[in-house]
This record gives sequence, structure tokens and C-alpha cells, in this order.
Amino acid sequence: MDGSKRLSSPYQIPPDAAEYRFGIRGTETDVADHLFLHALLSMMQEAASLDAAACGIGPAMLDRHNLCWLLRRSTVRLDRLPGWGDTLTVKTWSRGFKRLVWDRDFVFLDSDGNSLGAAVTGWLLADQQSKRLFRPDRQFASHIQKAGSQSIFQMPAKSPEPLPDEYLDSPLLVCRAGYCDIDRVGHVNNTRYAAWCMDAVASLSMPKEFGPIAVKCFDIVYVSELLVSDEIRLYGRWADERQGQVLLIDARRGDTNKPVFHALVEIQ
Repeated sequence: MDGSKRLSSPYQIPPDAAEYRFGIRGTETDVADHLFLHALLSMMQEAASLDAAACGIGPAMLDRHNLCWLLRRSTVRLDRLPGWGDTLTVKTWSRGFKRLVWDRDFVFLDSDGNSLGAAVTGWLLADQQSKRLFRPDRQFASHIQKAGSQSIFQMPAKSPEPLPDEYLDSPLLVCRAGYCDIDRVGHVNNTRYAAWCMDAVASLSMPKEFGPIAVKCFDIVYVSELLVSDEIRLYGRWADERQGQVLLIDARRGDTNKPVFHALVEIQ
């Protein structure tokens, strides 16, 4: 993005926000050449990791203390997504921590500096093996900041909740975590859950013709981790009378029925 171009975004971006650019590859796009939701989350994770490293609390620092960042929740709002060959600019900044949660915001811009959407995430600091949580200020007091600026979203999204038992009879999707789903922390990466959510939406929204799905909103709360070979079952129901706009998803372990995540996907 040309630095001389004026940004066109409805979101308040701090002047010290970090900026990262990603070229969109064909393998990251759908049948309409638009960026997959899970690929967007991957770029968000990369930008967050790079910015954390620039602040002195990236993977290399955490590895020395046997710690890691765990994503607790994501709230994504999209007007549109870039396409194959485009450049996506991700601006990100930390809003500091409150109790155990470290908040981080993102704004997405196209090659001309126009807004594509935004996201808010909450992160936890944990032991790499046991996943026991730590307070950021007690581990890295010289590197962290307390909660400061307001969220870029004026009205915070309500966290997705579990579905009533009557919707947990027939899963929309059944998957087993494989080698390519596992990240460096040893569990299924957050981006894979987003991909599975979109597969669940597709199972209901495309009964006859296969085509692109434009995502408007994506909210997810991660409840428990999934390890290699674990089975996951995604259940869902439409939240609106129009049938086909907002899908509520409840993901459970196949062996214990223990919740893995709760999500909401709204399509345009």
C-alpha cells in the first residue's frame, strides 16, 4: 500500500498500530477467488505473533519460559474480503490486559487503503504443556501494559452460547483432528475451527449448487483444546426466521461430548 494514500476506514486506528502486508495466494481463496475465512485468521495470527515479538513477548521469548499464547475468543466483522493476487494490509495493536485476558484489535485494508473489516481477539498466557494459565503482569511486568484504549467495536458482541440439547442429535459435520491440523503448541490451531465452521455452513446453505459463501460476521469462543486423532462434532441451527443468514454452532468432542467451542457465522 502506498504510504501517501489516505486510509478510508470507519475504525479508529492508533497512530502506533503495527502494519503487516500479505499477498493473497490462489491456495488461500475459494471458488470465487475470495480469501477464505480461515486464511484471514491465519494472517491475523501471524500479524499478532510478529507484533508480540516486536514488543519482546513473541514465540522465542515465551519458549524460554515454556509459555505460549492461547486464543480465547475472536470477533470478526467483514464488509468484503480481498481476492487472489490482491494485497491485504493488517493493522494491529494491543489494548493491554484485564485479569487474564490480553485484548488485541485488527483492522483490514485493501491495496488502496479502504476498509475491509475489523476484528477483536482475546488471548491467554499459558504453560505450553499443562496449559495452566498465568497473569501477564506477573510474568513479563516490563513488557506488558494494562487495559487502556477502547475496543474498536462500540458495542461488544455477545459471546456465542451452547445450543439446547434438542439440537445436539444430528451433527452437521464430524471430523477427526489430523497431522495438518496441529500447531506448535500441540493442539488444533484456531484457524482449523474456522474452516470447519464454514464447512458446516456449506452443508446447509448449498443444497444444490456449489458456490462462494460471503461471511459478514464470525464470533467464536474456544472452550477446550483438541489433540491429534480426537474427534469433533459440529452441531448447528439457524438463529433467524429467514433460514440461511445466521448459523449458531456448538462443537463437541466425539468421545465425551465435552464442549470444544461455540460459534456464530452470519453470511451476507
